[in-house]
Amino acid sequence: DNEVQNPQDLDVAPGLHQPQNLDEHNNILENPHDADGAHGPPLFDRNPIGQEPDSDADSIWSDELNAGQLSDDSDDEDELYNPLLGDQDMADLLIQPNENNADSDHQKFFPTSKKELWKVLGRSDAGIVAHMYCDICQSYVGKKKEMGEFIVCPQCNTRKAVNKASYFVTLSLEKQLEYFFSIPGIAEHLAYRENRLKHTQEAIEDIYDGSEYRSIEVDGMKLINSNNFTMTLNLDGCKAKKGGKLTMMPVFLKLNELPPNLQQKCMFLAAIHVDKKEPNMVTYLHPVVKMLNKLAREGVTWSKNNEEVVSKIIVPTFCVDGKACAQVLNMVQHVSHFGCPCCTYYGISVNTTMRYPFQHPDLPPYAPRTNATMKQQMIEAEDLKTAGRADFIVQGHKGITPLMDLDYLDLAKGNCADDLHYIYECGALQHTEIFLKELPRLDNDMSEKALLETIDLRMRAIKTPSCIARKPGSCQIKNRKQWHGNEWRNWLWYCSVICLHGLFSSAQIHHLEILSYASYLLSQDIILPAHIDRAEELLREYLSLYDNFGLEKTRRNLHDLLHASDCVRRWGALWCYSTFNFESWNHCLMQLVSSPKGALLQIVTRHLIKLNLDVAISIDEQVSPDVKDELLKILKKPRHVRARQLGEHIYVMGPSTSRPVTHAENEVLNRETFQPQQLNSYKKMLIRSTVYTTSSYQQDHESKSDDSSVYTFTNIVCTIQDIVTFMSEDGSEVCGLFALQNTVKRPKRPLFPYAEHICEVEMDNGDLLFIRPEDKRSPVLK
Repeated sequence: DNEVQNPQDLDVAPGLHQPQNLDEHNNILENPHDADGAHGPPLFDRNPIGQEPDSDADSIWSDELNAGQLSDDSDDEDELYNPLLGDQDMADLLIQPNENNADSDHQKFFPTSKKELWKVLGRSDAGIVAHMYCDICQSYVGKKKEMGEFIVCPQCNTRKAVNKASYFVTLSLEKQLEYFFSIPGIAEHLAYRENRLKHTQEAIEDIYDGSEYRSIEVDGMKLINSNNFTMTLNLDGCKAKKGGKLTMMPVFLKLNELPPNLQQKCMFLAAIHVDKKEPNMVTYLHPVVKMLNKLAREGVTWSKNNEEVVSKIIVPTFCVDGKACAQVLNMVQHVSHFGCPCCTYYGISVNTTMRYPFQHPDLPPYAPRTNATMKQQMIEAEDLKTAGRADFIVQGHKGITPLMDLDYLDLAKGNCADDLHYIYECGALQHTEIFLKELPRLDNDMSEKALLETIDLRMRAIKTPSCIARKPGSCQIKNRKQWHGNEWRNWLWYCSVICLHGLFSSAQIHHLEILSYASYLLSQDIILPAHIDRAEELLREYLSLYDNFGLEKTRRNLHDLLHASDCVRRWGALWCYSTFNFESWNHCLMQLVSSPKGALLQIVTRHLIKLNLDVAISIDEQVSPDVKDELLKILKKPRHVRARQLGEHIYVMGPSTSRPVTHAENEVLNRETFQPQQLNSYKKMLIRSTVYTTSSYQQDHESKSDDSSVYTFTNIVCTIQDIVTFMSEDGSEVCGLFALQNTVKRPKRPLFPYAEHICEVEMDNGDLLFIRPEDKRSPVLK
């Protein structure tokens, strides 16, 4: 079987419409790759590469990136490009014999060097600029191309040779967006905001439903039904190479108006810094903010459905972890008083560190911060610092930040909740450790080893859909130190209360249930106002109970849970701006570094190459299917063969069997006004990147995954019996699922009264239903 059952690098929680889903963009091929090796027409017909590439394309690198240890020798082109694809694979794909003279002539079907890549993409100027700064005081000096042989710091007068000085790089967002908007068919994807299917009018289903998004006006026009777009900013420091000394700090921006799957795929890199220490944020963000303000004021001109339009791109939101948030806002870290960037919480000092209890007799009243007061206090702190005052910090602010000059950004309301670090890698992790290390067990004689083995045994019994790549059975609780955000999220939502039930008291389990259900409510694909109110109430109850663990356990990240509900009201569900998306891109950048020498140049070059290849595979209509197929193979992207497309993001997979309609099926279809005589039966179906299979297929194929259950928008849990297609009376092809409805038990005293997303279901032979693809909501865990 050549079908890919588990195509994702990042697992997606069932029931959620999340941008972590990486593979919805992948082309589902109707025809497998031809055996004779023909690859179709050239990759980019609009920019043939038979001509010599412009020398300007390479001069950018020599002029702006050749700073001392970073060289741009001609040998580097193959060194930078070949590892991305592989020498032999490149030769097989990129050069095809000319039919007229196969022995002597070859026609190129893909660029084989960096110069040709820029040429084929029509980008003679990549808009990459190196910015110099002082090693001593971190002050901004200027653009490298404007420097002579030496730089002189304007603040401390430090003099240093250019090729020895520190610098960071910015990449023109205007040029990246111009290229992105020029892709054929991109206008249809950018119309997702207006064309999306909204299931409940009053519900929050994306960032566009948030109160703050709806209130934004650009040139007196609301964002909806306009040509203007928004972006979410993120930056986070990480090692440039695992185990290395270099730290990189990329600035990413995500285009919010793209469909969620493309938001993850088409991430824009605005700047990157690589050094042994992190940059000064005031220096680093200054040129970035200047670039973003130009986009907000002047916009980008592009052709939308053969009409020239100007789109202004604004950045009303940013989402970063706690440490980076303090850096970008130029505030104190969590170990100081007033360490919360969202409110004036004072904090309680305990043993030279700061703790954040929900309630405490020594805790003064606190209130939400506002944009106006934050800017005022930043200026006041900057004036005090300039005057040489030692007590220059004003309610946590240490001075000004470039973000205060970013158009359309409210420093208080635009700071989005970081679910990855606050909820999963802090809340879920710390609470689990308290369970395993400190709380009394119902069986006092049970050792810690026996406890962990019991939990692991229960986790192995949980069947998850294939869209969850890391199975609970493979993520052993004893190896939890190796878990990442995805594992902690799945543990919190789906496994924790089930695996801990009966091992600890009900009251202790209920406490963890509260966090599980509250975070689940704020991460749904459809969030009603009542859901947000309920989640807010639960989170306050959770933090109140958490105080019982002791003052030492009350960390800053847990305090941030208080602000999550307000953030969802303003900007949509937590997945709309989650740092999950950006963290995965940080990991991608780390993999682009093959040597500490020239790490920054490696990252910039390979990122642009990879991004353009991914875009070509995902949404460029001028790239032939055969070339896409070959690129998917070489780049080790997930591919589906023997798949037939039936609609947008809907495919049936594998061989079909023709059979007559049964009496029971005929009754169900008659209620839907269908009267087919014959059905084409399949075993597998792909709906928006999620695989669904029949129960018989699941029984015949031993697997850790189970894709045979589905949850509908009418709150019904079903077991799939068959996947069928048939012709309707009007000549159109209809597809759907025959499924048996399962009975959901509703006892008066449920095992998990708070975690309402976990329920007991009888897998009985209930009513037969016909479910259309648009009626399914999510797969189900068992």
